[in-house]
Formats: sequence, structure tokens, C-alpha cells
Amino acid sequence: MNHTLSRMSRLSLVAVATAAVPIGLALPAHASTTKDGCTVSPKAAEFRGTYDASNTPYVYYSYDVTCGASASGLSVEVKTTTYDQDLAGRKGDVDANGVNNADDDLIGTATTTRSFGTAGGTKTVDVRGTLPRTDTDGNEEMYQSVKFRVTSGPVTGGWSKAELTTPTTIWW
Repeated sequence: MNHTLSRMSRLSLVAVATAAVPIGLALPAHASTTKDGCTVSPKAAEFRGTYDASNTPYVYYSYDVTCGASASGLSVEVKTTTYDQDLAGRKGDVDANGVNNADDDLIGTATTTRSFGTAGGTKTVDVRGTLPRTDTDGNEEMYQSVKFRVTSGPVTGGWSKAELTTPTTIWW
């Protein structure tokens, strides 16, 4: 009986370990999309301790763009859309009228372009904005949506699917 019990315990541990592996793999730190020879990896919004002249925190929305070698070089146009996340029912996260708000607030958009020579390479891009005050709870939950398209010579590809970052809580 002890032999059967220990065999069952080993099988249970293997089943738990096997089930846990896909969960860990399914949650990457940052998503990325590869399209037309380039990869764009957006990063979570970040407060770096800097403020504008009216003492409003700056928020940095960064991404890495990597392109492989290309005979004519490549150009990558990236559209960044920034939001404040508002989840209905989340304690302490209310909008200006004191009511939980299920809609995420659109904060802004930016379009940037980076060019790569024939050797390709990697560039980190920072899009800087100021922290909005859309809630009454003393913080904002900022994230970005990023999509891109690649131009090679006279040909411009279609837009990639949008990648969303996880929200970052930034206090004001």
C-alpha cells in the first residue's frame, strides 16, 4: 500500500508540475509582435521621477524595435495609444464623480518612425507624456497599446495587431 501511495504522490507532483509550466509560459513579462522582418516589444508605462513645470509627473511609454538585415534597409512606423485603466468594482478606483468607471480613459496618441540600415539592429524608443488626473483616488493605472508597420523601399506593409502592456500604478 505504501508503494501505491508513493507512486500516486509522484504522479500527482508530475501532474502539478506539468500543469504549472504552461501557465508560466503564457504570461511573458512583455508581449511582442514580429511582422515583415521587425519585432516591436512594448514595455509597461514608467514614472522616472521627473516632472513638468507645473509639477505633473512625466510618464514614459517605451518600446524596443528590432529589425533584421535587409538589402534596402527598413523603416518602422509605430502608433502608440495611451490609456488610464478603470475597472468597475475595483476598490478605490473611481472617476471624478465618485462612481466606479468601467471605461478606460484615452489619454493620448503618438506616432514615431525609426529607420534601420542594411545591417538592421535594435533601438529603444521613449514616448513621454504627463500623468493625467482622471480619477479621485490619487493614482492612475497607465498602459499603452502599440501597433506598427514596416516599409522596405517603396513597399509599406499593413499594420500589425495591437499589443497591450500591463497597467502601471503611478501616484500623483
